[in-house]
Amino acid sequence: MSTVTINNLKFGMVVKYNVISQSGKIIIGEDRTIDEQAINRLKFYRIGEIIINDDYEYPDAPAAMLDDDTGSAEIVFDRATNHVYLPKSDSGKAIHIEQETYNDMKEQLKSSPTAHLHKMPERETNDFRQRKGYKKLLAGYSASLKATRNIFSRIKDGENVSDSEFSSVIDGAFNMENGSFSLFEWFNIIRDLNDPIYAQGINAALLCKALGKWLGFDHADCNTLAVCGLLHDIGKLTIDPAILNKPGELTDDEFNTIRSHTMAGFDMVKNLEIDPRVKKSILQHHERNDGSGYPFHRIQEEIHPFAQVTAICDVYIAMTSGRSHRKSLCPFDVMHELEKTGMAQFNGRYLFTFLENIATAYQKNTIILNDGRCGSIVMLNRNNYSNPVIQLEDDTFIDLSQTPELYITGIK
Repeated sequence: MSTVTINNLKFGMVVKYNVISQSGKIIIGEDRTIDEQAINRLKFYRIGEIIINDDYEYPDAPAAMLDDDTGSAEIVFDRATNHVYLPKSDSGKAIHIEQETYNDMKEQLKSSPTAHLHKMPERETNDFRQRKGYKKLLAGYSASLKATRNIFSRIKDGENVSDSEFSSVIDGAFNMENGSFSLFEWFNIIRDLNDPIYAQGINAALLCKALGKWLGFDHADCNTLAVCGLLHDIGKLTIDPAILNKPGELTDDEFNTIRSHTMAGFDMVKNLEIDPRVKKSILQHHERNDGSGYPFHRIQEEIHPFAQVTAICDVYIAMTSGRSHRKSLCPFDVMHELEKTGMAQFNGRYLFTFLENIATAYQKNTIILNDGRCGSIVMLNRNNYSNPVIQLEDDTFIDLSQTPELYITGIK
């Protein structure tokens, strides 16, 4: 097996391992033969290179990336080196890793023999369940989920929904003045809730409203942005759940079906008494500033500002939430991905404000490093929000922007 850039792919080559998108969806499955459709899909997702079958061998995977009992390994993206480790059950080989990097990691492992780079530490679930207000928040969120299902069903049937009903559902999902949990703590608690329509809508609504406030939008516009978030994926009601929740690679027809949800959602609301900006956001939340999005490949000036806000929040919520085909991603991993690729795809001012406020919000939480140590954020790096300055439990200070071998893998 060897790494081949997209421009050097040839028809007939065979993909060695699943190719995964930023959101964790399988774009091209293992053993897929490269053809024109496969190349087009890879280009659409801006995949630079993939692994194809041949006889090339790579060094052994670091021991910390292997399960102690089985010797198997998970697919791991090492942010520190931009290398990907992929499993090979019979020998534990790793791919796409430089020998120098591997040697450095082996030295690091000697001083930290219990480090498991691919595993996120277990969360201390008892802490948040015992905190004041948890049961009340959970009840409110559950009630909003039920109400959202009802609203979506009515819209699908062509029924108008009042602004007050939207506000009741969104405000009831999370009380910002609860005094016990921040919004992002709550997102972290419910992140494994696998619901790509209703919970995705509620969480995006809450985040859109927050981002609107951070950007200085007035109260009325923030409420409208919340409705944009709530309804942005309503078109997924038209998609077969077996496709929507498929754990493996989508066929080309299934892939196109998923992409049709923007048009399907717009068709649902276009004749209803809903703010036109909400309708635009439903239609355009997968458009990207560089023209790489869908359904119409709009560029920045052609995308409504409310759709640009919704797009950022949609990506963040989707990537930090568990899905049938993958586990939830650490918020700082998502921030890192947005820092790498987001400036070309999203409104720069909106994205910068978004990243700054998310990183600030997590200063109140205990963070977990890839070597298992814990600490707290004490200062943000304005050009590298995913790698702040942290203070460890032993009072040691580390600037993660200057130590690429260390990064945040979890939040308590």
